[in-house]
Amino acid sequence: HVLLNDLLVMFRLPARNKGLRWEIVMADGLPRYVSTDDGKLRQILINLLGNAVKFTEQGAVVLRARASSEMNTWRLAMEVEDTGPGLSASELARLFQSFAQTRIGIQKGGTGLGLALSRQYARAMGGDIVVSSQSGTGSVFQLTLPVEIGDSSAMVAITHRRVIGLRSGQETQRILIVGDRTDHRLFLRRLLESVGFAVREEIDGTAALNTCSDWRPHLIIINFSLLVMNGHEVTRLIRTQSSGQDCRIVVLVEEGQDAVTMSDVDGYLRNPITDEELLVVIGEQLGLSYEYSVDEPVVLQPSVPDLPNAAMMARIPPEVRAEMREAIARVHELEMRRLIERLPADQITVANALRHSHDCFDWDALEALLKHPVDQEQ
Repeated sequence: HVLLNDLLVMFRLPARNKGLRWEIVMADGLPRYVSTDDGKLRQILINLLGNAVKFTEQGAVVLRARASSEMNTWRLAMEVEDTGPGLSASELARLFQSFAQTRIGIQKGGTGLGLALSRQYARAMGGDIVVSSQSGTGSVFQLTLPVEIGDSSAMVAITHRRVIGLRSGQETQRILIVGDRTDHRLFLRRLLESVGFAVREEIDGTAALNTCSDWRPHLIIINFSLLVMNGHEVTRLIRTQSSGQDCRIVVLVEEGQDAVTMSDVDGYLRNPITDEELLVVIGEQLGLSYEYSVDEPVVLQPSVPDLPNAAMMARIPPEVRAEMREAIARVHELEMRRLIERLPADQITVANALRHSHDCFDWDALEALLKHPVDQEQ
């Protein structure tokens, strides 16, 4: 259940940016704990969902999870259904071949390795991936795996520590973001600046080379799906400059692992990424230490907080409510988070409701809360 919740949060923003409905449906009786290779299962689902969101332009992406038992053997079944362009019979025949790409895949970019690796992982775990699709009607990818039912007593208690800044006494680190996706660059910039990094961003490889020469960043994050100059070429040219000799380079790849073998690259992450994953890699590359918030226990099934009433909302100072509305209008999640954290302790019900909607990227709910009837009363 924790894995499914992670995926729900991970793909909520990419789906929202494309106007897609995104949901996870868990069947009744789905075990809370199973024993299997967590890393491989997670990567398979990220690959399948990543493709579904990437290739679907309208409609929905749905992940369905269920489990069944027969003769004391449990099987986990995960279906990823989309309303994308679908696949022709000829494309289905070579879909799981390494480096094979569909017509839509070629247009969108990528290595063509993701599905091949996913099926290899599934079969290595005793399962398989099958697909049903028809051109123009979407696709359904089904992953089935044998699993053992887990026991909560075997679970290790974990806590989540949120990075709140760089530990004092460290030199300010300059980070250059290179990518042609505005939403990706915005997410990275806001996250890194909130921690204390100096950040610049460029949209293509040529501009990145100039900035690298003039600004001399400590680390560069490059999205390998660049259209004007591909990531391989950019990293090679950066290494030829004196300013790029000691600079650390981390690449973001959409699928597959071909970037790992590049001698010019110091590290890689596969989209979509979480803020925790990114900061861990940056910290390792630059030898940095972070300041963390007080340990916060992970909630397996977060409950929906009570909604504040009109009197509670009225206690938010008008200037703070105005700033929150401005943050929502600009979809500025970091600013909104800071404003929520500024609410006093005696407004915990309001803060929890706003924080829940914020963490779920539910901007409509945030806007509705801040347009509470109290506004008309005044």
